[in-house]
Amino acid sequence: MNNNQSKLINLFIRLLPLYKIRNIILDLRVLFFNPKIHLSNTIVNSKIMSLVPSRGRNTITIVHEMKGVIELFDKLKISNSSEVIDRSDKIIAVSNSVRKDLINKLKVSNDKIEVIYNSSNYFQKEKLTKKDIESWKVRNGIPLNAFLVGTCGGPIWRKGPDIFLNIVKSFISKYPKKEIFFIWQGGKKNSSQFLDFQTELRMLEIEKYGTIIPQTKNVHFFYNAIDIFISTAREEPFGLTILEAGTYSKPCIAFRQSGGPEELLSDNLGILVSYGDYNKAADEINKLIHDENLYYKYASSINEFVIKNNSQNKLSKYKEIIDRFII
Repeated sequence: MNNNQSKLINLFIRLLPLYKIRNIILDLRVLFFNPKIHLSNTIVNSKIMSLVPSRGRNTITIVHEMKGVIELFDKLKISNSSEVIDRSDKIIAVSNSVRKDLINKLKVSNDKIEVIYNSSNYFQKEKLTKKDIESWKVRNGIPLNAFLVGTCGGPIWRKGPDIFLNIVKSFISKYPKKEIFFIWQGGKKNSSQFLDFQTELRMLEIEKYGTIIPQTKNVHFFYNAIDIFISTAREEPFGLTILEAGTYSKPCIAFRQSGGPEELLSDNLGILVSYGDYNKAADEINKLIHDENLYYKYASSINEFVIKNNSQNKLSKYKEIIDRFII
């Protein structure tokens, strides 16, 4: 590239910044495709939504977020939930917990909202051999014969890694003779959250009783290996990991006020503990270890729920809503 060409390109970029080029390309795509219905898969995308012409078109927004995330995006001016709500002709909430937040916190009319639960049809149980599971444990420094309590997801504040670690600390303090091990699967190995988790394990002096292992697409080793699944999320719109654990008939524990996990485990499908009560969570884990009938009661009840939930045709419900806007 010669000097004159370089100057010409720099001048072009100064006159027409990249974000303007992006906007023009998006406008051309919308104009060419000319959709009459926009299906938006999040409520925190007002800046992108503002680029799409709304005149003569209907917008259906699927909300996967709860108040904490929505308020955070609003406060940081990453998005404006009010703009998305105003532009949406119909809002689909992925749980009643999300619906309640939309009504109580964001003042959305109940008539504008429909609830369609997520499902875990994408997730099928994979049976692994005992040897395969033992090899996985060895690779990740997990004791072969310990009772395993696990959770998965990125170790971000909303998921409650600090709560998880305090449960570990509480359990080994109250029941020091139990052969138990706690696993958090999730996060990138060199991320700050992952490294902070490892540091906290050392600071709390509980490295012998717990670990964090990196995220992976194949979580079937994790679900095959654990005995109990615990969600320590502060806020979760639905709780797909509970459905995944339920696919493997693992009894589940979660906190009240957590949104989706509490909603899923209500009606005696799992154990609910008052928010942040580490000691009570430790006690409930101990009960499941010693009470075989209780263990299998919750293992079977969550599995039955998953099978029933996955048998429902969610796609037809989406189609029904979309069809209302087709003239």
